[in-house]
Amino acid sequence: MPVGFGDDSGLDDGVITEPPKGGFVFRQVTFAPDSEWDKSLGYSDSKGQLRGTVPAEEADGVDGFHYTDSVDIVTILSGELVSVMETGETVLKAGDTIIMRGVNHAWCNRTDKPVVLQSLMISAAQ
Repeated sequence: MPVGFGDDSGLDDGVITEPPKGGFVFRQVTFAPDSEWDKSLGYSDSKGQLRGTVPAEEADGVDGFHYTDSVDIVTILSGELVSVMETGETVLKAGDTIIMRGVNHAWCNRTDKPVVLQSLMISAAQ
């Protein structure tokens, strides 16, 4: 930080899931209801399974547990999403914001409607 405006966009490599060292990623994401996808496959992007994925057998049976080397500011725009962490769950509704600091977590959409959120992921890599 700060990232120069003349720097490479990084888009030549496809989807940027995690922020580059010293950088950030801002995105808007739609989560389908849990009933519409197999969370046991974990989270992935066009490059494959995300780094930081925790196998369910190491996460008390929770599918989709993962962590990132970033500080993430997540705001729910519409719908209801459950943030699952090692210490419990938090229900997030439209307008709610949560800050994740590199903790193991998973997302659950236990409703029958999609959830739309925006996130700002800021690299915590030294």
